[in-house]
Amino acid sequence: MQSLYLSKRKDKIILASKAFAAGGEGQLFKIRTPNNYQDRVAKIYHPHKLTEEKIAKLGLLLKDPLAHYRPEEQPSFVWPEDIVENERGEAVGFIMRMVSGKKLELFCLPTLPKKMREEWGRFALSSKMGREFRLRIAFNLANALYRLQQSEKYVLVDFKPENVLLQSDGQISIVDVDSLQVSENGKLRFKAAVTTPEYAAPEYYRQPRSNYFSPSWDNFALAVIIYKLLLGIHPFAASAKGKWENLASLHQKIEAGLFVHHPKADQLFSSVPPPHQNYHSFSAAFRDLFQLAFVEGHKSPELRPNAEKWCWMILQEMQDGKLRTAFEKKMRAQTFAAYRLPALESILPNLNQYASGELSLSPTLRMAIDWKTPIHFKQFLQADPAKKYSAVSEVWLLNILIGLFITFSLRMLLIFISSSFASWLEEMGQNRLAFLIFLFFVAWSIISLFIGLLFGGAYPRQKLQNSIHDLIQSLEHREKQMLREQEVLQENIKKSMQKHRLSWQKKFGVALLDWEAKKEALAATYQELLTAEKEFETAAKKEVVHLIQAVHPALQNVRTLWRAEEILDKKEQQAVLAQKNNPEEKERIKKQFAAYRAALKKINLKLQEKMKAYKLSQEERYQKFRDRMQLEYEEEEQKMKALYRETYADIWKKEERFHQKSLALWSPAALKEIDLDITKAKKLKDKLSEW
Repeated sequence: MQSLYLSKRKDKIILASKAFAAGGEGQLFKIRTPNNYQDRVAKIYHPHKLTEEKIAKLGLLLKDPLAHYRPEEQPSFVWPEDIVENERGEAVGFIMRMVSGKKLELFCLPTLPKKMREEWGRFALSSKMGREFRLRIAFNLANALYRLQQSEKYVLVDFKPENVLLQSDGQISIVDVDSLQVSENGKLRFKAAVTTPEYAAPEYYRQPRSNYFSPSWDNFALAVIIYKLLLGIHPFAASAKGKWENLASLHQKIEAGLFVHHPKADQLFSSVPPPHQNYHSFSAAFRDLFQLAFVEGHKSPELRPNAEKWCWMILQEMQDGKLRTAFEKKMRAQTFAAYRLPALESILPNLNQYASGELSLSPTLRMAIDWKTPIHFKQFLQADPAKKYSAVSEVWLLNILIGLFITFSLRMLLIFISSSFASWLEEMGQNRLAFLIFLFFVAWSIISLFIGLLFGGAYPRQKLQNSIHDLIQSLEHREKQMLREQEVLQENIKKSMQKHRLSWQKKFGVALLDWEAKKEALAATYQELLTAEKEFETAAKKEVVHLIQAVHPALQNVRTLWRAEEILDKKEQQAVLAQKNNPEEKERIKKQFAAYRAALKKINLKLQEKMKAYKLSQEERYQKFRDRMQLEYEEEEQKMKALYRETYADIWKKEERFHQKSLALWSPAALKEIDLDITKAKKLKDKLSEW
């Protein structure tokens, strides 16, 4: 895979050669290097899917607070973190957090797949605690969507279980968020990429179709997912009858509004699958939300319960006091969250990446530092000394053969000479002397036989032994000399690099101190903005509490709108039950409590308008602060980059110098010469073996 670069962090990354997942828009790759990005993945778009609009949308998402979370947290939304560029500076994708887990789609079936039952069995619909675990999952899902809807600018559109990963502790992570819809001040800015028919709201099929989706679209998908999660079947999966008998696909039934538990279900369906029967095991209030989502909300999308409503209803169904208390605290904290300034850390990039303290060495320098003697050379030189002379010490047969050859030659020569001399003496009449000379030559033949056997091969053998011994000594001496030179070179490289690294860190340390001082000044200005914001928030809360308590006597100790609505609901139920035999009084009570709710709604609208007005008034101050911060940061970043380039250029020169030394010392010619010497020694040993 080609080398790529991160747009904001300027780091180089190398991806795995093969994608581990793929979709309609692109492929997902694991990041091989550097190590600090191995907990991230890169989404690389198909070239025909990457447009200027898509790149602009990614740029906007990167600035959103939803992209920031603590490292130890499992993110509810796997948000883009940085744009990935090629060597030409062109955007090709983005990186995001790597999350584990199983797709929620596997838990929306009537039974879990066999291979999952051992590890995930507690989540099965048939298990004792299965319903409670699934209600918690539904709560986490609704809570995540509520957080997204609080921003008032995002709609997931393609919200489905396949895009939700579930961890073993019940936490969820929503993926594929780069395809969501983005709007600002009610105006569409970036449209959504795709939608899935079986989770698409009925209005999608009405003419004319619009590219803009309201939050009620996600509310419909959320209701479908919760139904499937709790019952293991789609809420529109049943066999219709009458004029709807030919409707086969789920999206056709959604378009027709054929909810399985429709008030007129007897007239609409011929058969209903058994899993739908568990619907009646839930409370009436819980079932009412499905009726609002799929029946009343069929033609009036604004009636569909939103994510917040689902959160409260699921908590009521679970009857978990601790979780409810925690959620109430969270809700209080989030009341003003949408209007607060983002955290300073999220808008103030970190310059420490340019002074990490560890210089990544290039492959050439790393090769020079880690170089070791070639393995075949070391195996030959480091062999057992006894084996070096094995060919010589095992040539006893050669000695005998040489001795026999010399002896036989001398014997034949002596016999020839003795026979000739004896014949000459006999002709001269010296028979006795001829006999004695013949005996002498016979004795000499026998003695020469032993001399040849014992000493005949000593000279050539010693000559060969001396040759091999000298060659091996020469090679051993050369090895020791080269190893000493290698150790000296490696030690020099390490000392020089350490010295340079310390100098490098010192330079960046000084630059960072300057930046920290500027950052403190920026933080002080930012703190002034936060203080003004908190003062306004405190005053606004007091005003809201005063207005709520004035609506009804039962709300004297209430401090939040959602708690006020809950108390009014209970009061209304009690009053209606008390007048169950008096229809007129019941109707009057309902109208009265409807007026109370309208008053609460006005308070909420007043608060929202006040917060928006405050935000607009702060916009100018905040923009000036941000412009100043951005300018100073860019100046410091350019200074850091220049220092980085200057320092690394110097290190690169030293690196090249060391590399040239290592190439000279361990050049191919030098290694070839050693190989030739080794080959020569082997040939001599082979000759001894042949002789």
